Amino acid sequence: MRIFFPFILIFSLSGCATMHHNRDFQRASYPNLFNSLDKEKDGFSATTTSGETFSIVSTFVGENKLCRLVKQTSNGKFYAETFCKTKGGEWK
Repeated sequence: MRIFFPFILIFSLSGCATMHHNRDFQRASYPNLFNSLDKEKDGFSATTTSGETFSIVSTFVGENKLCRLVKQTSNGKFYAETFCKTKGGEWK
């Protein structure tokens, strides 16, 4: 059994790496998400125009950057995205 454990671990981790969910978020496509990032407090939840649910989980304030962690739920799956911006800049 110990011999098979490393193989199971490798296959499990490689599966996670191929399931990475990376999307290009733009204010025009997700206006209520970006407006919420601008104005709402941690814990705020809403739905995007495409029907996905999002929640603002936490905020990090750095010397030159503001970042917010957002949990998104769609079709029974959830994803975490981090949005950051510099003072006067746009969320990326």
